[in-house]
Amino acid sequence: LLVRFRRINMYCIKNFKSLANYYTKSKLFIIICGILNPSLLSINLDAQSAHYYAIFWTVWCFQLSVSIVTSFISFYKWDKKYFLYNSYKSRINQEIWYYLELTGKYNKSIVNHDYENKKHVFFEPNHKNKLHVFLESIEALFKKLKDFDLEIENNQEESKENKNTMKFVRSAVNDTEKKKSKGDENV
Repeated sequence: LLVRFRRINMYCIKNFKSLANYYTKSKLFIIICGILNPSLLSINLDAQSAHYYAIFWTVWCFQLSVSIVTSFISFYKWDKKYFLYNSYKSRINQEIWYYLELTGKYNKSIVNHDYENKKHVFFEPNHKNKLHVFLESIEALFKKLKDFDLEIENNQEESKENKNTMKFVRSAVNDTEKKKSKGDENV
């Protein structure tokens, strides 16, 4: 069971690190180019200057690079995935600490009902009797993470389908309203 937990934790950490790397570097590149391009263009006013064409083509290459990097961010959805994995990595670490410290939902006593003697038996929380709760929580978080990751991947395709569906629904509603306004009772 703990091997499964370790795999889940390592999966989140590995994906977060790679996404953080791509996200941070691409955002830094865009910010730096966003600062450099206007400043280079502002000093490049004299077309007779020896450096005019070199600066012009440098700015043009920076702008093309920014467009390419922005397209990669949009296509691979690094920004959305970065925040998703960051959130779930933090939540999994939080669950680990709650379990290790036996706080939060891991602090509640376990109640067993003894129906023969008509009394309740309380067990103090410990790591052994709370392990199943911890593993269930980790599995639930991992399932939600995978579901949201899949949702991010499919979001673009579904949004196109939803737009087409909404157009169809709107036209059907408009047709029904037109028929009602004309007094057609067959609707």
